[in-house]
Amino acid sequence: MDPPVEYFHGEMLRWSFGFENPNKAAVIFACLIPIFWSGWLASWRLTTKLQMAAALTACGIGSLGMWLCLLVTFSRGGIIGALAGTVLVTGWAKYERGCGSACVGKEVLKRPAAWWSVAILLIVLAASLLLGVGRRSLEAIGGDASVGNRFELWKKALQMAYDNPAGFGVGNSGGEFMQWYQVLDRTEGYRTMVNSYLTFLVEHGWFIMAAVLLAGTVFWAWTWPRRGERLGDLKAALWGSLAAFLVSGIFSTTMEEPTLFIVPALAVFALTACSIRPVPPRGIWQRTVPSLAVASGLCALLFAVGWYESGEDPLRREFGGGVTGERSVVAIEPKATSDAAEVLGVIPDATVLGPNWGKLLRDAALRGGRKVLILRNQQSSMNVDRLVVCGEAVSQLRGEIDQPLVLVAPAMLNAIEFQPRAGMTVLLPEIDEDGRARAWREILEGVSFPKTKVEELAGVGTQIDWAWEQVLQVLTEA
Repeated sequence: MDPPVEYFHGEMLRWSFGFENPNKAAVIFACLIPIFWSGWLASWRLTTKLQMAAALTACGIGSLGMWLCLLVTFSRGGIIGALAGTVLVTGWAKYERGCGSACVGKEVLKRPAAWWSVAILLIVLAASLLLGVGRRSLEAIGGDASVGNRFELWKKALQMAYDNPAGFGVGNSGGEFMQWYQVLDRTEGYRTMVNSYLTFLVEHGWFIMAAVLLAGTVFWAWTWPRRGERLGDLKAALWGSLAAFLVSGIFSTTMEEPTLFIVPALAVFALTACSIRPVPPRGIWQRTVPSLAVASGLCALLFAVGWYESGEDPLRREFGGGVTGERSVVAIEPKATSDAAEVLGVIPDATVLGPNWGKLLRDAALRGGRKVLILRNQQSSMNVDRLVVCGEAVSQLRGEIDQPLVLVAPAMLNAIEFQPRAGMTVLLPEIDEDGRARAWREILEGVSFPKTKVEELAGVGTQIDWAWEQVLQVLTEA
């Protein structure tokens, strides 16, 4: 079993509290902070001093404890989520009390609640400065690479959703991005879109995303508290917790962790129980219609960004059942490709082309001005001008092959069962890791295929991506 990965900010260890990374741990504390803070604000209205003192002590210690745990994760997204939930419950408290200008004028300074609340906030601020959390937050303004990479990734995520509205399938967003959308010379690895919502959109598509958004909007209209409602403070606290959860999901793919749904699920259950009494339809529609309009406008804006990014991309992509069976890119070509351009069919093998073989094929399409079809087998190669077969895929070849054939580091065969009628080029690795190069030289000595050439890929073993320039040179030959 691999040891857990440790994350650092400078020399400071970022606490993960048993989770895969600190950003996921931060969500738990971000969701609890608004609940404790709402309890703190409500405690000042208790009638007896003993009850008030006990409640304030518990909620004050709870708030500070949750903030301290959150700060040691150094999660900026978690902090923003906690602040969003805290602002929400504070705003609700101000609205519910109807205190008007007294809440922001000199009158507020005469209240112990204000002084003690400010004291707690100052302790949290001092702790953040002492730990260096503030410095890490300022790095985002100054051009932190992780923040800049997120924005580039998010723009491409919107393009992916625009190009393939049906979605790429669960767990495929990061891999599909690296294969078909990441800038060719970038090497950062991604498993997701580093954003819970964009990951869901890219993997599941617009239809399911819209359905979830609609359900969430109706739930908000039904459960959001009304002024003077008996359980208004509780419902506001629960929505503050949900707000922290929802905002935290913007900055990382935290929502893939089932454990993190415990607090939000309890909040949803409690909100449902508190709202089970029928609500006048007029009240629901007064909230639902404007919120749906805002949600639709947001979707339209995101769709427009994806459309713009797609228009700026020099490549055109076609989608269908990919080599793994999931919906993926099956053809790429430069948008400026002429009708007379070569159509290159490739049956890939990640063992030979490397894990990011899609980048190599994009490079071949852009630099050669050709259309590249990503094939699953020989039967799908009828309409290509040249066929490239990599690694283990050579075992699929049968019968006569009418197109010029290029074998890239082909796997060893017991016998050749195909006949290349239009010629064949065999590219063998210089470093013969598993004996395939020697075996193919022996095979070719015993057959008499017409127009057969053998070239050695210098300096590489079975994985030949470092010798891609040499492969491209072969593909550009007439």
